[in-house]
Amino acid sequence: MRLEKYFLPLTKFSIFALAFIGFIIYPNVLYPDVFTKGLFVRLLIAIAFIGFAWLLAFKKISIPRMTPLSWAVIGFFFLLLISMIFSPGIYRSFWGEAQRMEGVFSLLHYGALFFIARAVFQKKDWIRYSKILIITVPFLVAYALLQKISAITNKTLPFILNPSGQPGSLFGNPVFFSMFLIFAAGFALFVYFLEKKKGWKIFSLIVLGISILTILWMGIRGEAIGVLFGLVAFFSFYAFWKGSKKQRTWFFIFVVILIAIIILLFVLKDSLFNFYPRLIQRTVNFPQEPSFQTRWLSLQVSWKAFLDSPKTFLLGWGQEHFMTGYNKYYDPRHGTFEDVWFDRAHNKLADVLVSGGFLGVLSYLSLFAVLFWYLNRLRRSENQMIAIAGAALIVAYFVQNLAIF
Repeated sequence: MRLEKYFLPLTKFSIFALAFIGFIIYPNVLYPDVFTKGLFVRLLIAIAFIGFAWLLAFKKISIPRMTPLSWAVIGFFFLLLISMIFSPGIYRSFWGEAQRMEGVFSLLHYGALFFIARAVFQKKDWIRYSKILIITVPFLVAYALLQKISAITNKTLPFILNPSGQPGSLFGNPVFFSMFLIFAAGFALFVYFLEKKKGWKIFSLIVLGISILTILWMGIRGEAIGVLFGLVAFFSFYAFWKGSKKQRTWFFIFVVILIAIIILLFVLKDSLFNFYPRLIQRTVNFPQEPSFQTRWLSLQVSWKAFLDSPKTFLLGWGQEHFMTGYNKYYDPRHGTFEDVWFDRAHNKLADVLVSGGFLGVLSYLSLFAVLFWYLNRLRRSENQMIAIAGAALIVAYFVQNLAIF
């Protein structure tokens, strides 16, 4: 019983430590990018679960009451398990790949984290977690800058691993780093609206700006488009949930100007293409770019895999079995555009459609629907700006997921 006072701090500390995921790297492993981060996350969740189970056993905490979001999460995992049972290979579906760590076993860790955090975290803990995470952002961005400098100057800088013209900081892949920065920007907004101290407000705005500018600098189209939609969503929710009639008018003017600029960039691409930044060059080249062509073919293959049988239509091929359906309906034209092989659809909805079927997509989308239901209720409280920031973050994340896995 004397150990009780240690288990609650241990459980909370394990969750707080997840905010430092950006710094976790061990380069000499068999798998690239996020392998070590996946191990780090699973270890910390396991430690948190031990503390949670101990406290629960001695009735020092209780299981939080079931809410619509809780039921949506349980429904998602229930269908995930059913799909796994009927998959071509239960072993692969459950354990997943070592590189990506997206098997049912890993996803169950995230489900456990959801319920543990609800049980032990209070409002002040969520604010503290957001603060810890945004503190890591300047260091990770600085590391990416040094990677770029090292690649340009062709000089080995101390402590800089993998110099690159398209740096991914300590995430290895710039896509993963950009995705992290989308959440960092959202957490920065949470800190800004929840923290009363002026210093934290200023720092959170700096992190918000650094995160968005770094995403644009790295030039990953999916993330950049996600940020654009997130910003538009933020101003739209502000205008319609909080703003006056005049502010809604200004929002419409802003959208019209933005659409006009985008159209103009496409119209003038032949004459001004060389003056465009790399991100805009790659964007206005749609749909001629090889990467777009391969993703378009992947979507067509995904649709055929989804319709393969009544079982795949309802329950899909099973977690980590996208490539099973993809290989069955592989389109040879893929190789004429890019010499790559897809083990993911590069579109989250298509990936869930193939691996989880119609019911899987329905349960996946229900998570977003319930979250927006909560945010719609929250906007009527004193935390209105948190609802707006949360809605914008979800929109940015959802949109970028349409171009990545």
